[in-house]
Parts: sequence; structure tokens; C-alpha cells
Amino acid sequence: MRNMLLGGKLLAIESGEGSITLDHLRSALQSLQPLSDSDYSRLCDSLNVPEEGPRTERFTTSLLEETASLPRVPYAPDVIRLLERLKQQGLDLSSRVTEPYVNLGDRKGRYHTVVSSVAELKALLSSRIFDQDAAVEAVSDAVMRMSWSELSDRPQAIFSFLGPAATGKTYMAQLMGQGLQGYALRSFDMTQFSSEKESFGLVGLRKGFSDATTGLLTDFVKQHPRSIIVFDELEKSHSRVQTALLRLLSEGWLRDEYSGEEIDFRQTIVVFTSNLGSSIYSNRTFAEQARKQPHQAREHLLQAISQETKIEDGHQVAAIPPEMISRLSQGSIILFNKLSIDALARIAQEQIQHERKSFEDKLGLSVEFKQFDLLVRLLVLGFAPGFDTRAVKSRLTDQVYDPVTDYLLAHENAHVEQVELSIDAGVEVFLQSQDMGKLPQQMATKHQRVYFRHQLALEDTRLKVVLTDARIEKLARGEDFTDASGIQVDLPEVSFEQIAGHVQIKARLSETINLVSQREQLKAQGISVPRGMLLYGVPGTGKTMLAKAFAHEAGLPFIACAGNDLLNESFIRKLFARAREYAPAIIFIDEIDALPRRGTAGPHADALVNRMLVEIDGFAGGDDIFIIAATNRKDLIDPAILRSGRIDLHFEVPQLDKEARRWFIERMLARPLFSQGIDVDQLVMLTAGFSGADLEKVSREVVLLALREGLEAIGPELVTEQINTQKYGAPLNLEDGRQHLLETAYHEAAHAVISRVLLPERRIEQVTVVARANFLGMVAYDNEQEHDYTREFLFNLTCVALAGRAAQIKQFGDKGLDSGAAGDLKQAASYAWHAIAEWGMDEQLYNLSIPALQDWLKRLPFAAQVEERIKHWLDEATAHTASLVDTHWRQIDRVAQQVLSDEIIDAATLQQLME
Repeated sequence: MRNMLLGGKLLAIESGEGSITLDHLRSALQSLQPLSDSDYSRLCDSLNVPEEGPRTERFTTSLLEETASLPRVPYAPDVIRLLERLKQQGLDLSSRVTEPYVNLGDRKGRYHTVVSSVAELKALLSSRIFDQDAAVEAVSDAVMRMSWSELSDRPQAIFSFLGPAATGKTYMAQLMGQGLQGYALRSFDMTQFSSEKESFGLVGLRKGFSDATTGLLTDFVKQHPRSIIVFDELEKSHSRVQTALLRLLSEGWLRDEYSGEEIDFRQTIVVFTSNLGSSIYSNRTFAEQARKQPHQAREHLLQAISQETKIEDGHQVAAIPPEMISRLSQGSIILFNKLSIDALARIAQEQIQHERKSFEDKLGLSVEFKQFDLLVRLLVLGFAPGFDTRAVKSRLTDQVYDPVTDYLLAHENAHVEQVELSIDAGVEVFLQSQDMGKLPQQMATKHQRVYFRHQLALEDTRLKVVLTDARIEKLARGEDFTDASGIQVDLPEVSFEQIAGHVQIKARLSETINLVSQREQLKAQGISVPRGMLLYGVPGTGKTMLAKAFAHEAGLPFIACAGNDLLNESFIRKLFARAREYAPAIIFIDEIDALPRRGTAGPHADALVNRMLVEIDGFAGGDDIFIIAATNRKDLIDPAILRSGRIDLHFEVPQLDKEARRWFIERMLARPLFSQGIDVDQLVMLTAGFSGADLEKVSREVVLLALREGLEAIGPELVTEQINTQKYGAPLNLEDGRQHLLETAYHEAAHAVISRVLLPERRIEQVTVVARANFLGMVAYDNEQEHDYTREFLFNLTCVALAGRAAQIKQFGDKGLDSGAAGDLKQAASYAWHAIAEWGMDEQLYNLSIPALQDWLKRLPFAAQVEERIKHWLDEATAHTASLVDTHWRQIDRVAQQVLSDEIIDAATLQQLME
């Protein structure tokens, strides 16, 4: 009813009457047509207007909306009664039942002219813009909408051309200026507006300043209301310059600061171009998404662009302010693709033909091409792996005409009239055997380029240039693997088989490779693909070598950097941008703990971590980048980096096992200074817990000592002394070292066996005599397993803690009573304290929480009773533990001997020994 009432109001105003009557509503209804047939019938019946009666084209939607803003006109009494009756029937004043009538009979055929002009524009764009069919289609659709859309409070169209550099964005805007009749074109290079004050260049400077003048933008649109305005590389202009354009985009007007005049932009077409978002353009997943789900890809791209920053006036700011991103999102977002080989070949053909004419005119030589398409394709492949369009256009003809001019300079007396360029049969076979759809990605991933040779021969007056010996080769590292930022891309050749030992960690890494390689299957199941893993452990355990082997086994490019490199935000951007060029790829960050935690080193450090998080998260398919980080100090890494969905696979790289240490020791003993017959097995046993760096130090120190002392040969005693010095900090003889291992083996074996006896549900991962942190040996439990801390459980834990010392005393007598049990005794006392003092589990101090009482009473209550009951608990546990050790001694002995032999035994082996 709203349109009918507004129409009646307009007719009442035009007739000069003081109220809206039923006749006004009848006349209005005859200029409207139904939106809802049933409601429209009720209106016609109520006003006695035939539904199929003659209609007149009287109103437009904008005219009716303007009428709504005019002063109120009252309803006549009979109109009020009608409205009440209709309201009872469910029709209120705001109901939209009708729309303005349009006499299509007078307009038939108009679309032919519109369609023809849009088709001409589309044909022009398609003929000059290569490999951007989706962009051409989107622009054509938008121009078609312009032909029937009414003038609104904003420009006729707002385009955002987004995509990699040199893909035709600016050229597309220029061609639109040629193809759209009646539009003037003006481009603004936004790199020229990088200062806050330079917005005056666009909108003018107020009078009173010495250089006051009208704005270039506002003056141009004033002279040419129908125009195409191109803002090229928007992100490079100052934020104030960008925000000065906001009113233009939201209201369609802009004030010229010099003249004070409001300039109407509602008939303009505004085009913004930007190269931002480079981090995801090269991502294959995003490219596929842009093809299948363009709307979703646009959202991802806008999100990525909104995260881009720049330094402005000494501060880090958004490259494009959020309010500008919001305005752009309301217009047409046009995505431009990276160019394919076919598109680059078409560009190359035009460039070669253009320079051919100049070559022939200036030098008087005719140029003929044989198998031109294949020849050009070969030339383009010589620009791998980057395939930069500008480089192709500027340097391509060097490969065509430079060999000719070089020949002419070297043979001044030769008589040449014609030049013929061709490829030989081998090159033809080579090109036809390649999959041009997959080859660019292959060469990018493997850092390859197509190379070929020029063969020149003069036959009569015809100089024949034949391209021959086409081949794919890896780029030279010095020229192509390293850019100015020091970012290196490599394909490591070391495999897991070439890394000695580390059986368990290599198995875990192999499982991870399977996960990374099965990304499509995981996505199909709705499971996110791992983004990264952390290798942590003491120095010298081979973390870097394992990371390289991981890349080799996965068949992925390996991009390495050090943690200190991450202290530069620009480097972080370049690192991930480079990785995405080679995606899928691996980024290896050594000593990632160099990147400080947020809140510990100031705003700059916080910004670095935030940038790192943004890059790890990525947009539209960041799964193509897998991060391997290495650290000796896991605790120093910002938790947000390690949380789920980021670098969430954490693997401890343990000290070298027997096989790995044997490899180092045999390599050391192979040197000429070392005596023959040194017992390798003995040295392997003595170096339990040594890292590769430790073993290298032993080798270096022994050799230096021998040279200083003038020794002709290095015997086993010298090597043993250096190992003991390295391991214990003081000279130890061989027997002392073995005694320590024996004691540790029985100590840890007792822990493991008694744990299995008393707490069979508690999962043991491994038993080892390999040193870790402050432990000579240890029993490792599943830390993620949850337990019900009952009194029985805590008492059993106490017995397990005391079992190590009990076994040492049983096996070695008084010699087994040493300080090695200090940590165990502390643990046992802790279990007793928690059970008795904190959790009220003792029958004599039942339900008492001593710490809570202490907080309230400001003194330690029941101190004597607590001490007595803890003593009783530990005495009872000691006696029970001794009995258990006696009962299960054969099992303890078996486990001790096995762990002495293998150094590490897993849960399955422990179970077999127990049985």
C-alpha cells in the first residue's frame, strides 16, 4: 500500500488539494502494477478499480521516494475508514503491494543497442587482455548493470582490480576508456601521493596558500562528468589521501577545497588497482578457489589485504585503511590471475612482431620465423621460474635479435639480406612432450629453467638462426636461489637413510610426511592439514639435518632461515611470499626462540610475533606452506605460535642413540692419528647421552691435545679421558663410567618394574639411561594421561619413587647408597605431603587441608602430627618397596641388562621382559 499512498500524496500535491482522497488513490493505483496478486486484488476491489484496466506510466521508484520526504498531507475521512478496513484484512500502511507501472511496449528493442555496445567492449577486452576471462566477464556484467541502473548516491560503478603485478589491471582500465563511448579517462599514479599533504593534488588547496589551486581530480570530473577515474596502486598512497576519497565512494560527491564547489561524481566509473595480497596469489589452492568459488575467494583476498601494513610517518599502519576496504567491498571486486604459458606466449608474439617491423625498417633485413608458435613458447620458458611479464616484454627480443646483431658485428664483410629463425627437430620433440599446464609449477618447485643454444650459419645471403639443445636445468644457486634478503631455496639431497640412528623420531617424521602428502584426503574428511611442527631438544642432536631429510622425503622445496632473521618484519613477509611462489614448500626456521614472546620486548617485538601469526595462518589455502621450526628452548616460544592450528606438532629430538654415536665415533677413528684396534663398542657405551656436537668436540680436543703433546698416535686411554671430561666435568676412568651406567640401569629398571606392578594402568613410554636435562636416566610416562589421585594411587607412586634406591642397595650394597636418589626422595615426600596435608587422606588428620588452615590462622596447624604421619607414610612405603623389589628382582635384573644393552627400551619391550 505504501506506493499507492505515496502516489496519492503526489497527485494531491500537484492538484493543490488539502487532503488525499479516494480519487487520488484510484488514479495512483492505475499507474501501479502488482507485486502481490492477492493483495493487489483486494486494493482494486476496495477502490472499485478494474485489475486489468488501462495503465499509465506515471511514477518511478525514485519519484515516489522523493515524495515521501515532502511535508505530510492528511487523509480524507473516507480514506481513513478505508485504511482501517484494509488493516483489519492484514494490509498496513507500510505493505509493499505494488510497484510503478512501466509500459514495456514503448521500450521493446532498446536492449539491442545496449547489448551491442557491451559486446563490443567485451570483444575489445578479450582481444587485448590475456588469460583474464573471469575479469573480462565481471567487467562486462558490471557495465551491463550500469545500462539499466538508476542514478544513485555513489559513482555509477566502483571496480577494484586486484591481482599480481603485470597481469593487465591498469591496461584493462585504459581499454575500458577506449571501449565505453562518451567517457573521458584519467589515471592517477598513487605512488605520487605518498605524503599526507599530497591529497591537495586531488581535491585542491584552499585559497590563501601560495600554491593554492583546484584539484586535479575534482577539476577533471567537473569538466568531464562522464569519466573513468583510475587510481593505480592505491596502497602506495598516504592513508589521508585514501580517506579523502571516502565521501566520493559513499555519497557520489566531493568538495573542491579551492573553489568550495561540490563536484558530482555520480556519473563516473571509479577503478582502483592494487598488487596487495601477493602472499596468496601464487597459492594453487586459492587459484582453484577463485575459479570455482569466486565470491569466497574475493572475501579471502579482502581479508588478506586488510592485514597488509606499511610504514607511514614512522608508524606501522594498514596499507589500505579499514574504512576504505569496506567501501571497496561494496563495489565490484575483480580478480586477476597469474598468466599462463599460453597468455605469456601471446604477449611475446606481439612483442616480437612489433620489434620485427622496427628491425626490418632500420637494418634493411627481412625476418622470417619458422614454427613461430613453438619458437615463442621456448623463449618464454627461458624466463622460468618467475615468468615476470615485464621481464618477458623487455628482454624477450634479446634472445631473438641479439644473436643476429652479434653475428653482424663479428662478420662485417658478410652479405646478409634475410634472417630466418627456427627450432630444430629435437626442440620440437622436447616442447611437444611437455605438459604446459603443469610445467610452470614444476619448474617453480624444483627451481628450474629451460635452457637452449643458438646455432648460426650463413647460406648465401640468408642467415639461419636455429634454437637447439633445449633442456630443463636447475638454476645456479648464486644467481637464482638467493635474493637480496638472503632467502635461499633448496632441494636437500639427504635422506632419512643417510642419518644414523634416531629410529623413533624418523618414524614419527615419516608419519607426518604421510599427513602432509595426503592433504586432499584430510580435507575431504573435514580435517585440517597440519601447518607446522616443532623439533626441540638439546643442541647438536641433528634437528636441522632431520628437517632437510623431511623435505627430501616429502619432495618439497626447502627454504631455510635463522630465528634472528625474523626480527625484521619485512623479512617475514618476503620469506612467506617466497615460499608461496614455490608452494607446496617447507619453511625451516632454526632457533625460532630468537623471536621474543609478546609482552616481553616492547611493541616492535609484539608486531613481529603478530606478523608471524598472520603469515602462519595465511588465507585461502595457507596449507601449502609447511613450517618446521627448531629450538633448544621450547619454553621461550610465544604460546600463540605453538597453539593448535599453527605449529602444533611437537617432537622432541633426543640425544644420539647407539647407531648415530657409532657413526660419529667410527668417522673419528678413521683419521690417521688414531691407533688401530680401539674398542668402538666401549666408546659407544661411554658416550651415552652425547650429542653430535659433543662428539665433534671430543674428536677436536683429542686431536689438538695430541698435536700439542707431539704424540704420534692417539690411543684408547686418551679418547676415554676426553669423553669422561666432557661427560662428567672431571677425569674419570673407564670403570667409574661403567659403574655409573650400571647403577642407573638398575635404578631405572626398578622404577619401571615396580610401576608396572603397582600401577599397571599408568602408561610407560620408554625406559632409558640416556641423559636428559638433570637426569642420568629416566622412566618416561605418558604426560597426557589423566589419573584419579586416590590415597592408594599416591602411596603406590611413593613406592615407585623409592624403588630406585632400594634396587641399587640390593645390587651394590652400601655403594648403591648415593645422592642419585635425591630427586626420588623429594618426590616421595611430595606425594606424602599432598595426601596427608593437602587432601586430607590420612585417618588421623582426615579431611583437613593444612595449607587452607594456615592461610586463615596465619600459622602452621598440626605441625607435629603432620610430620609424624608423613614419617609413618614414608616408613610404610619403604618397607613395602623393599619387599616388592625382592619379589620382582628377576624382572628388575632382566630390564636392567636390556636397558644397558639398548639404552632405550619401549613399552612393548618392557612388557615382554616383565612376562
